[in-house]
Amino acid sequence: MRWGVLRAVTLVWIILVASAAGFARSPLSEAGELLLESSLESSLESSLESPLELQLDNELRNSGFEEPTFWITKGDARIEAALGRGGTGGVRLFGEREYQSEVVQTVGPRLVPGRRYTVTAWVRATTEDAIAVIGVRWDGGHPRVFRGVSPKDGWSKIEFRFVAPSVDGWRQVVLSGAGGLIWDDVNLYEAQSLEERLAETWEERLTGGAPVYTGLVVNAKGTRLERGMNPKIYDENGQLVFAGIGAGERQLYTEGIVAYATELASGTAHPRLEVSEVFPLRLPLVVDAQGTRGLPRVDVVVGNVDAERIRAAVQEYDFLGRFAIVFVLEPFSGL
Repeated sequence: MRWGVLRAVTLVWIILVASAAGFARSPLSEAGELLLESSLESSLESSLESPLELQLDNELRNSGFEEPTFWITKGDARIEAALGRGGTGGVRLFGEREYQSEVVQTVGPRLVPGRRYTVTAWVRATTEDAIAVIGVRWDGGHPRVFRGVSPKDGWSKIEFRFVAPSVDGWRQVVLSGAGGLIWDDVNLYEAQSLEERLAETWEERLTGGAPVYTGLVVNAKGTRLERGMNPKIYDENGQLVFAGIGAGERQLYTEGIVAYATELASGTAHPRLEVSEVFPLRLPLVVDAQGTRGLPRVDVVVGNVDAERIRAAVQEYDFLGRFAIVFVLEPFSGL
């Protein structure tokens, strides 16, 4: 996306936020809005006139489970007709053995070492308190994310971004979980191509005032939250919202499952919340922690209303699967 469009989109968001907050409009701001409107029209027209330079190449085969090929089912998993979102095939995990049933496809050596990729999939829970798990596996690694889902949610989209390993050998996309789950429409894209496609759609949505968030900031100031290797997010009912257990070595040791800040201002300005270097937009969803869990206390509890806001937001852009999360805690917490 061109920088002119990015600046225009960011200015639109600032004006929308200011209007919602009740700030008075000066003659200068009105003139600025007119100038912005003209800039947006010309930027969007030129953007929409040219086709996308990059077409997304799905690295997976039979991504919609139309037939029982290319996927390997393990444990209590079965590909069935008419289970999917459009009435076509899907794969069911019965979940009687937690995290033991899997649906696996071997990708092979096609992934470029060191390059970022994103796995996307749709999942629907058939039992309460189900947990969907999506990730990749190779010799010596199995990074994945965990997401709590409920039957009332209907179909939910889950995404997971990872860096392809430098080691030679096989790579697999793995779907698993706890409780009853139905999976459909699983795709594997190069992350940068996907982000550029998203940027194209965000221009229209942001200029129309649609709320889109690029990351999550949990303000845990005043709680006993401590830093940890594998922090989780729960709602007040104890249902899992997010966990990044088993993240890849680069994510776990170099970047962390979440980032930490000691002030809200620095937390909301953290570069982790940017979509990418290609599209450096940063619009975080900010929620307050209602408490902490675990020993040590590295997990946060958010309110049920905020948990629903997070679940709704990730359907537009899955910042959880990209680890675009910042916890704000006390400076000497845990010391």
